[in-house]
Amino acid sequence: MASVDEDLLMILDMYLGDIVTEVIRRHGYQVVLEEEYYDLLFFIYKEICRAWFGEKTPSLRELRERLIRARRKRTELEVLVSYLVSKYLERSDTLYVEQ
Repeated sequence: MASVDEDLLMILDMYLGDIVTEVIRRHGYQVVLEEEYYDLLFFIYKEICRAWFGEKTPSLRELRERLIRARRKRTELEVLVSYLVSKYLERSDTLYVEQ
């Protein structure tokens, strides 16, 4: 992953980390969090910025405020995160842990 601002990663972890972890656990997505967590967070960041802000790169304050508003509709945010995790994993053939 390219060099990413630590403040950005902290905000993403603070407002999305628990949801990302829960979605991965609940749906059995094959993500090794110890190795891929920050790459996944950054991927989700790029996708939500494109969806929420268009071509504009938001300030950390704008991003934080939008994430706070999004968390108020947690179920919708979980659906979005689940979609983005599966999109992140599309490059591999396996989305789910074999049981």
